[in-house]
Amino acid sequence: MPAYHVFTGDPIPEHYIAACKQYQYDVVFHLPPWKEIYESDNERYETFEQAQQISNILVDYYKKFNYKPIDVPQGTIEQRFQFIQDHLNS
Repeated sequence: MPAYHVFTGDPIPEHYIAACKQYQYDVVFHLPPWKEIYESDNERYETFEQAQQISNILVDYYKKFNYKPIDVPQGTIEQRFQFIQDHLNS
């Protein structure tokens, strides 16, 4: 998804858009940023507020590509896993 390109203001390569249209998933789960556990590191260098912005852009793009992202609620790893499993098994 081109969310980071939108966030940084960089142009979105056309092959990204083409790939998003060509390769579709059956379901998309979205795990919104969670302030209480959010940490920046070498790979996730954004602030929590920036992560929220990117998350919103990501959800918008999922919807543009006809997905209905399912928000995974906060909880333990086991609870989150079970939530996803329940949706996949229904």
